[in-house]
Amino acid sequence: MKKFIIICMAVMLIFNFTGCGKKKYTEEDLKKEMKEYEEQAKKSFDGYEKVPDFNCIDVKGNEINQEIFSDYKLTMINIWSAY
Repeated sequence: MKKFIIICMAVMLIFNFTGCGKKKYTEEDLKKEMKEYEEQAKKSFDGYEKVPDFNCIDVKGNEINQEIFSDYKLTMINIWSAY
């Protein structure tokens, strides 16, 4: 039984090391890939250049609107609810 376990572990190690080969990228490959990522990012943010107009009340009862985001270049909004 010990022999079987040792053989299985050796086979797993061999597969592990042979499957982790490095792919060599050329500078052209990297530039092409970066260009594709930039195009995808531009498409994903089309139409989302500014926060839409809104008015609401926060937890403390203060009235807030889209003006609170005007001082920042990037704002992440986390909207959640509990039912």
